[in-house]
Amino acid sequence: MYKTIKEKIKEAKEILSNESENKEALKTLYTSYMQIENYKKSKIYLEKYLEIEKNNYNAWKILGNYLDMYGNFKEAEKAYLKALEINDKDIRVFANLARTYIELDDKDNAYKTIQKAIELKSSDETITIEISNILCSINKYDEAINLLENFYQNCYSKSLTEQLAYIYETVHSYDNAVELYKLLYDEKSLLNIYLYSTNQFKEAAKICRKNIYRDYYDYGYELADIYLFLGYSKKAIKILKLAKDNDKHFYMLAYMERLAKIYESIKKYSKAAYMREKMADIDPDEEINWAYLSKYRFLSNDYDRAIEAAKEALKIDKDYIVPLYYLAASYKKQGKDKKAYKIYNKLISNFENRAEILKNFYYKNMYKYCETEEEKEDFHNTDWKYERVSKEELLYTLLSYKDLVEYQKIKEVFNDYIYREKDNNKKDIHFFESKNIKTYMNEFHYNDGYITSIEIGEIFEELEMYEEALFIYFDVLNKYSYDEKIGIYHRLYSCYKKLNKDDLAKEILNIAKDIGINTNNFDE
Repeated sequence: MYKTIKEKIKEAKEILSNESENKEALKTLYTSYMQIENYKKSKIYLEKYLEIEKNNYNAWKILGNYLDMYGNFKEAEKAYLKALEINDKDIRVFANLARTYIELDDKDNAYKTIQKAIELKSSDETITIEISNILCSINKYDEAINLLENFYQNCYSKSLTEQLAYIYETVHSYDNAVELYKLLYDEKSLLNIYLYSTNQFKEAAKICRKNIYRDYYDYGYELADIYLFLGYSKKAIKILKLAKDNDKHFYMLAYMERLAKIYESIKKYSKAAYMREKMADIDPDEEINWAYLSKYRFLSNDYDRAIEAAKEALKIDKDYIVPLYYLAASYKKQGKDKKAYKIYNKLISNFENRAEILKNFYYKNMYKYCETEEEKEDFHNTDWKYERVSKEELLYTLLSYKDLVEYQKIKEVFNDYIYREKDNNKKDIHFFESKNIKTYMNEFHYNDGYITSIEIGEIFEELEMYEEALFIYFDVLNKYSYDEKIGIYHRLYSCYKKLNKDDLAKEILNIAKDIGINTNNFDE
């Protein structure tokens, strides 16, 4: 006769009230509570069961799982080891134990344990993928790849292919990852690699153009970003408007922000200001809308209204760098030097204080992650003073120095940032580069943590220090992919034009044409 779980629990409890060590009743209770996901009660009866039935392998395995679930890893280790004493042929217990060792930061035992799981040669795809994840978590990527490739020869599956592609991507074996993602028809993963890893923007653009009519939200805005990076501002605006008209998930603020950024890039500041003004009307509590409205009004020579917008932003965040700078710069343009200099000095002071705070933070909190003596020595030899200062902080501090005609200060900061330390094998100035995060150079929201060489060049341009910008662009030119060079040649051409060196600008134009770059938009 069929019994519900509730009936089974009631009956088992009645048995225990008369016979407290009834094994079957205890087993019924811990399995029943497990079925209804009441793991705390299940664990109580499971432990009582194991006091009587000490050699039940499956019960020790379940107890290990519970202890692991509640973060009691040392006790979980003991439970799994007890289970393996009784049955040393269960791959999943070895895998669970390996994961427990990882939680205990015992990678050596984790590796030894997972090797025993591999030796049992599972024919189960799910457990094989699980083992590969464990190998990856202890940085044994080559062994994870070998495990999956050997399994792959006998059993093709989508999930196995996805896992192998993911690991190839993780270890920067992008050609292999791309081959598998193509096999999977996974165009979003391909797009991610082309944009953020291999910087093949033309390949990325092909995927976006192919899919834009199917999904404007994911592909239309991305294509506009790509065109903007490559310097095709007219195409970017056209695609953006097309996406806006066809995107069923259309979000007006995101569209306006992108459009404002494009107008800024082609120096149509009044149009950029119009977009930010509309954004501020829609979302007046968002300080970034007022901050960039103040910037664009300032660049349009509308100083009174730039001050109004800056003050609105500062009501929300009194220390926000962008409106502080444009408030000061607007006052200076109006001849109100005393007001301007007070704000400039606050910006500079905030920058220097924050740099010192960051330095102390890194020394206090990061040293503990150094494992070898070499890492500790490298740590002490690194000047953390300006680590992870954002592009905005750097830019507006330097602009403040410029407005105060303190060019020597600008050089001092840049010497700290740029000329002090470089690694020729890397695309970006070493001091700003993260090993883990790659920054797509023309993203609309700059990653505040990391500054690329191109962004340093852009800062020089905003400071109207075009010779210094040229130095940076030439320095990184051969470290970038062909697609990225389109944007760099465009910048080189623009800098020479601003320096009125038309002969050199023409030479850059000819070099770009010779390597197949379309230069029709260089004068936009």
